[in-house]
Amino acid sequence: MNLREARIKFTFLFATKLIPKAIELGFEPVFDEITQHARVGHMAESLHYEGCAGDLILYKKGNWLKKTEDYQELGEYWESLNSDCKWGGKFTKLDGGHFSFAPVELFGGRK
Repeated sequence: MNLREARIKFTFLFATKLIPKAIELGFEPVFDEITQHARVGHMAESLHYEGCAGDLILYKKGNWLKKTEDYQELGEYWESLNSDCKWGGKFTKLDGGHFSFAPVELFGGRK
């Protein structure tokens, strides 16, 4: 898989699977950061810089959900879509709103 293919797969899964699932679960999803090509604001190896990571903010009944556990069901769903889908709620530094697509052959162990 090359970078173009990974970006296409990430975009497809994010738009057609993750967002609809969030809505189905009763969330009001809002884009936070999807890609960041200026290479500022994230850790040095962030997949945001590669166009393969996005952050969501979730609201429920108008309330902003800020806890990682609020994102757990959606994060586990994301990871069930493909072995390359990674959720920030399982990172060492928890990031519940982070969803990435990280093919090992392209990014090694990056998330």
